[in-house]
Amino acid sequence: MKLVLPKKISWLFLILFFIFDNVVSYIAVTRMRGKEADLLIAFAVEKYPLLYFVLIPVQTVIVYFIIIGLTKLAVRVFKKFDIEEGIFEKIILTAAVIFWPIANSFMNLMFILGHRLTIPAWYGLIVTGAVTASAYFYAVAKFLSKRRSR
Repeated sequence: MKLVLPKKISWLFLILFFIFDNVVSYIAVTRMRGKEADLLIAFAVEKYPLLYFVLIPVQTVIVYFIIIGLTKLAVRVFKKFDIEEGIFEKIILTAAVIFWPIANSFMNLMFILGHRLTIPAWYGLIVTGAVTASAYFYAVAKFLSKRRSR
């Protein structure tokens, strides 16, 4: 039974999510009178929507460094689990693959289907995605730790 995705598959999924989200956001802003929910980039992409396409590699690099940082943090915080750094990285990447579609892609999908969610709803999706991904991370790390200690 596989509990974690291989790194290449996780990155492929994440990049596909980034492409999907940015293409849908571009279409929403340019053709459907949509507004960008992410206040960090809204001022720029609403004025220059082509920036959505530049953001795809930027997001990938940012998420890469977040994954590296979270992996280092997990190794330190969860020493008792006695799990190798590479395994932690795979668990965190899989958690990111769980988090991203819940926290971001779902809102874009709903917009395409004609349902306009509010910005507070997006924040709720972020929390839901974070809780789900965190629960996955902890459950899998604990399971692998117990399995390893046998």
